[in-house]
Amino acid sequence: MKDKKTPWLGIILMMLASLIAVTGELLPSGLLYEISQDLGVSHAQVGYLLGASAIVAACTTMITTRLLTGFNRRYVLIGVALGFALGNFIVGSAANFAMAIIGRMITGLCVGMFWPLIGTYARQVADGPRAGQIMTIVLSGSTIGVSLGLPLLTKLGQSLTWSWSFYAVTLLCLLVAGLGLFALPSVPGRPAQDTVSPINIIKRKNVQTVLLLVLLYVMGQYASYAFIQLVSDRIGLAITTSQLIFGMGAILSMVIVSRFIDQHFHQLLGAVIACGVVTMLIFLFLAKWTWLGGLAMGLWGLSYGPLSVLLQNAVIKQAPKAGDIAVSVQSTVFDFSIMLASAIGGQILALMGLPAVLIFACAMFVSAWVLVQQRKELFI
Repeated sequence: MKDKKTPWLGIILMMLASLIAVTGELLPSGLLYEISQDLGVSHAQVGYLLGASAIVAACTTMITTRLLTGFNRRYVLIGVALGFALGNFIVGSAANFAMAIIGRMITGLCVGMFWPLIGTYARQVADGPRAGQIMTIVLSGSTIGVSLGLPLLTKLGQSLTWSWSFYAVTLLCLLVAGLGLFALPSVPGRPAQDTVSPINIIKRKNVQTVLLLVLLYVMGQYASYAFIQLVSDRIGLAITTSQLIFGMGAILSMVIVSRFIDQHFHQLLGAVIACGVVTMLIFLFLAKWTWLGGLAMGLWGLSYGPLSVLLQNAVIKQAPKAGDIAVSVQSTVFDFSIMLASAIGGQILALMGLPAVLIFACAMFVSAWVLVQQRKELFI
């Protein structure tokens, strides 16, 4: 009976939406050289394309989540998909860097609405005992996006022009919006007065600790990932090869996390952060051995793959009765951290070079690991 009621087509479509969202969000990082050359800007400036979407998302997530709480989840997701399509089309059509930034800002607005929506939407359409499993399936789309979507669209951009990669994302977004009219489950919104204020969530000490973890962990990941093409050059691998190895590590991490997240949350969280530390150390000191660099790419994927699932679960543990608002707060800090990582990483790259970026990322990972060990009781 329960399997019969589970809307699997809609769940798969939500997983596809997660795949497209993360692919479009990270796409500039794989086309660093192509965008830089075509628009006449530096590599560091191309890194700001990640930051542009992140800062808009950070500034709007809590507001849009609260404003849209009364609307049917199906139509909110369709609207977000159409917004993603518009933002990516503008970036692909951009004749200059300013126009690309505008497109990325539109993308950022949609990012701010998407991530608080998709996880809680998935839990709402699932049967109670299977809510966590369904949420993991939907969010695994982001891991598949990193594993397959990014390498494929990077290859497309290198084979044709970088614009075609963004046009492909546009078409996929339109596909999700069109199919969503028929396949996405209808879940009514709820009155705004029934929701908890984001300020009340932020005031909780345990939530503040988790948000600090989000800041450190995300900055470690994105300060370095924004320049994955430069890291690939450093270890002697093609960017598409690096992305595929990274993706395989990310997929493996999701398999492990989905199996053990309920029983060993703290151990998993500490282990994936430790993978980030080891990765940066290999990139810094052992980059001349390509096979070790490839191994580090896989470890990096292990560290990155469960990022969203672990951090969303961590904050929901601190506010289980206000999951959507708690996730919107977490998403705000997540996006602010991407913006900060992009800005700081770009400045460090311009002033001191890639090794300094890797040192900064390593310091963030170490700080995150220490925090998780010191506040173990929050992550059981």
